[in-house]
Amino acid sequence: MPMSINRKSKVVAEILERAATDAAFRTLLLTNPAAALAGYSLTDEERAALSDRATLLDLLQ
Repeated sequence: MPMSINRKSKVVAEILERAATDAAFRTLLLTNPAAALAGYSLTDEERAALSDRATLLDLLQ
């Protein structure tokens, strides 16, 4: 089951936009989320949700 995430967060929106438009970043996010998210200031909950493949795929639909 996908995790919950605050889609209104500016940084989350930025990451999702980048993942939707940048294939290389999307691939990195799906295969190595720690590396993809390293430069972003996220809460532990946001980082966990964006690192969860099911949640990320759900958010990108």
